[in-house]
Amino acid sequence: MAAWPPLPWLGGCACDAVRYIVTGDPVAIYACHCRDCQKQTGSAYALVLRLATDDFSVDWETLAAYERTAASGARMMCHFCPDCGTRIVHTRPDRGVVNLRAGTLDDPSFIVPTAHIWTSRALPGVEFPASVYTHPGQPEDPDALVKAFRDAVPA
Repeated sequence: MAAWPPLPWLGGCACDAVRYIVTGDPVAIYACHCRDCQKQTGSAYALVLRLATDDFSVDWETLAAYERTAASGARMMCHFCPDCGTRIVHTRPDRGVVNLRAGTLDDPSFIVPTAHIWTSRALPGVEFPASVYTHPGQPEDPDALVKAFRDAVPA
């Protein structure tokens, strides 16, 4: 795993109308292969950086949002740039975390997923390293991704 740059980490949307700051270490980094994430990213999966809400700063007024039901059945808010449409972050009212789209970081080169979820929906040809946690759907244990991250990343 590549060394992380010092905090804070900066990021934003494709047109730079929305900018944000990450001020704390992630609690999980994972790839989600559900159909929703495939459609939202136009790719094989979404790379997600889970952060404590207090470690993510953005002017929420600059973001557009809509509420949806995830494949897991959970309700979530999807926040995106109203100008260019870049998906930035997902939030859930019942959790104290944000799920940041890692590709929106100014430098995402150090981000390596320590887990893959919804692997039952993975596109053909996608392979999973034997050393990472995988789950065919949404893990029943909400802390499974956090544990996988802690096990993979030295303190």
